[in-house]
Amino acid sequence: MSTESTKTLGETVDTLTLNFEELEIKHKKERKDLQASIMQLKKAVPKGDKKRLKETQQRITQMEADFEKKCQEEIQQIQAQEKINCPTGPAENGDVEDGDEDVYNGGDTGVRKISKAEKRREKKRLMELERNRRIAEEEKQSEGRPRAIEDQLLKKKLAEKKMRIHQIAADGNCLFSAVAHQLLTRYGETISVMEVRRRCVHHLRQNREDFEPFLEESVDFDEYCSKMETDPSRWGGNLELRAISQEMELLITVYQAQAPPFEFGNGPDTESNSEKRHLRLSYHHHLIWTGAHYNSVVDMRPDETDGESVS
Repeated sequence: MSTESTKTLGETVDTLTLNFEELEIKHKKERKDLQASIMQLKKAVPKGDKKRLKETQQRITQMEADFEKKCQEEIQQIQAQEKINCPTGPAENGDVEDGDEDVYNGGDTGVRKISKAEKRREKKRLMELERNRRIAEEEKQSEGRPRAIEDQLLKKKLAEKKMRIHQIAADGNCLFSAVAHQLLTRYGETISVMEVRRRCVHHLRQNREDFEPFLEESVDFDEYCSKMETDPSRWGGNLELRAISQEMELLITVYQAQAPPFEFGNGPDTESNSEKRHLRLSYHHHLIWTGAHYNSVVDMRPDETDGESVS
């Protein structure tokens, strides 16, 4: 196997001389440098130049995708080299189970074995970058299509209120991720996506008689709750928004392109409503291949005027 060198921002590094920990440090530095380059690109976009803004977003998406591809290739190179250096690993002796083991010592070599958790995180990051790349590609060809029309109408509607869309990953967690993002950005409260799910389902179970009638007759309520609580790919909807707003005492406004916004947690007591924390989401009917989708809605920065974002 030939040794392949990787050039990054003026440096030449033989990746096969590194271990996983050193490679992780290298990638962290390169990612920081990449973000600095991206910030320069963003700053170079003239205010109000939508065409330049879109071109910049597409370029940034491609840069990120290329970088992550390079990182993955370097990880695979080291994995392959380790197999050559250590043809017999711990699995042969049954010393390490097929779990989330991070490190094993191959005699005196101290070879580090990449963990399943690291592989999952890397896979998730690459999937998100691929999604962003596909979004950018779709936007090139989508003018006049339902998704593009909806996107433009919603951005215009939000811009009139000095707000814009913050993209949330379309991974099944979008509703819960949007709620968590809103709590963090608007109120400084940190809560995990799975904790939002847990509290949502807790409220569903505690108020079964209020929610069960809204499920189809063929759907078992207990099974529905169990999957909604534990399966990160299980999409939430109006039922879950209602439960979250009640359980966490929130007022949630959901904006959409061609209909008035609808609210959850807005009770008859006006004074009580005014004391609630107010979250804002957007609902998209035509988000490319994913179908319906929720995003987070944030306030515009002072330098923004049209609801576009390259964040």
